[in-house]
Amino acid sequence: MRPAPSPDRLLYRLGAVLVFTGLLLAGVSLAAHPPVFHVADGPGALQQVARAPARWSLIHGAALAGLLALGLGVPVLHRFLAERGLARFSAVAAPAYLAGVPLWAAALVMELAALPPLARPPGALPGSVVSALWASPLLLGYVASGLQWAAVILWGVDLIRGAGVWRLAGWWAAGAGGLALAALPVAAFAVRGMAGAVLLWLTQGPAGAWLGWVGWRLAREGWGR
Repeated sequence: MRPAPSPDRLLYRLGAVLVFTGLLLAGVSLAAHPPVFHVADGPGALQQVARAPARWSLIHGAALAGLLALGLGVPVLHRFLAERGLARFSAVAAPAYLAGVPLWAAALVMELAALPPLARPPGALPGSVVSALWASPLLLGYVASGLQWAAVILWGVDLIRGAGVWRLAGWWAAGAGGLALAALPVAAFAVRGMAGAVLLWLTQGPAGAWLGWVGWRLAREGWGR
């Protein structure tokens, strides 16, 4: 009979499952999201909701589940780094990443619960009211995302202190996290439509791939190297 896995191995397994599940759901929802990411896109967002309310709910429900899974799975990296003496800034990064979870939850619940009723009938509310109701959850989501990409940068700084593959993973995290973080205000305030969507796809993708590397490392620790 095989011995029961240690608590750390069970933690790494759980973290890996949460990270991979979260990446799948969050990635699909971002790819399928209508091109409305600007703070002034409120009227366009309501048009998207009115046109396909079930699609809107499905996309944002998947995003909520995926980001919650990532928010609970990725901070397991702190334990992984602490075992290797590489957790200098991770003690700040892990809580910062976790802090994004309730912000994401609030933003996506607002978009799920408030926007569909507002879209029926279209044009019932003044444009200024629609813009304010749209900007609130959107900016909340950008703040949550900013906290989490800042955490990735801090983890990268920790990994850079290592050698070999750890240092490479650290530069990857710092660079990709910085790129993803820098793109957020541009998407929120500068570019609109498909340009904003493409900007987010291109800049969030490398950082998301790094999270996939985290899931792979956790899986290796959890199921054996």
